[in-house]
Amino acid sequence: DEVSRQHIKKNKIHSSKRAEFINHTLYLCPECKAIDTFSAKGNDFYCRSCGYDIHIDRYGFFERTSFGKLYFDNVRDWFNWEEQEFFNLVSKIIKNGFKDMIFEDIASNVYIEKENTPDLIFAGKADIQFFKDKITLKFIDTEKVINMNFDDLQTINPQVNERIEIYYKNTAYRIIGNSPGVSALKWEVAANAIWKISGQTHKLSSYIRN
Repeated sequence: DEVSRQHIKKNKIHSSKRAEFINHTLYLCPECKAIDTFSAKGNDFYCRSCGYDIHIDRYGFFERTSFGKLYFDNVRDWFNWEEQEFFNLVSKIIKNGFKDMIFEDIASNVYIEKENTPDLIFAGKADIQFFKDKITLKFIDTEKVINMNFDDLQTINPQVNERIEIYYKNTAYRIIGNSPGVSALKWEVAANAIWKISGQTHKLSSYIRN
């Protein structure tokens, strides 16, 4: 276990950008439960919703920039908590009959598979929105709307950086966030909550422990 080993070995991390892109992995604030509200710069990151702030020390461990509770001192423990917490949060919202949008990424770049080829072509910018029964792409310039219901949605996978790969009705979609640090991981966890509740267990990601 890398975190446990680092606690013992204390190898120094020679970087002045230790927090860069931390929000690809950490998307749920432990203080206010806001989704994807972290901004990072240098060795620090903070929640834009409540101001919860973290400094990453020279060994890669977390400490508070200001006074207040430190929920986790490493990325592993935070990630394990948020996966379970976010899964439970989405499940609770769905079971309570919530019908509005749960979360979204605005002005994302959307690429769609070109017919009869493996190529993906740019389709425009869209707000990608998560509902309890579907994912919706609302294109900004054309006002076109694509609704992807979870029964016909085959796979959803986070890739490197801000990219999500979706396979829906045998067509591939690639969605890239409009700014550095947008988390693609939250989409996979939320979709897994839907599939588990609806009994579509064959679609569940093997590494998500719920």
